[in-house]
Amino acid sequence: MKILNGKGGYSMKHFKIIFIAMLAIVSCQLEEDFQQIDNNAVPMTFYAGIELPEDHIETKTILGGSPSDKYRKVLWETDDEVYVTNETYSSRFINTAENGANLAILEGELSQGSKYLAAYPYDIVTDYTSGAFNVNLPTVQEYYEDGINPGTFPMVAKCNNGTFNFQNICGIFVLQLLGEKTVSALT
Repeated sequence: MKILNGKGGYSMKHFKIIFIAMLAIVSCQLEEDFQQIDNNAVPMTFYAGIELPEDHIETKTILGGSPSDKYRKVLWETDDEVYVTNETYSSRFINTAENGANLAILEGELSQGSKYLAAYPYDIVTDYTSGAFNVNLPTVQEYYEDGINPGTFPMVAKCNNGTFNFQNICGIFVLQLLGEKTVSALT
């Protein structure tokens, strides 16, 4: 239905009503966004390592050693991003340690909490609610020479003392192929 003034167009009264309705919607959105701001955030540093399973196999984004090694050490990359929450607010923390270190130094800002939870990598976390991280895992995993494709190997950790010991939530599938054939796809 088209509302027209006497000249065949919209009246000024209708524009005012539409304008006020738009302002109301925007102000509600601004208020909701404002409530998400962590006004008590302070610079913080966390340390992050990989919790060693009983068989002492470590895993993450860079694999140290060579493919023929029985076990390969997993190392952090500089600028790795980690999602950290105090269960009320969350923030992006960035590894500032040297590339290839086995201990990450995570720098960011967040308000003080009694405990902290973290998820890696930052980009796959959609949110944290009710004690759980919600993540999007890629359904297709691409080959990544001598390592793990960035963003495809999620880990989680918790701490209250400033040091996270990450645990993997997925496994790594390793194939050691010998010969002259070429593998074009795995299903």
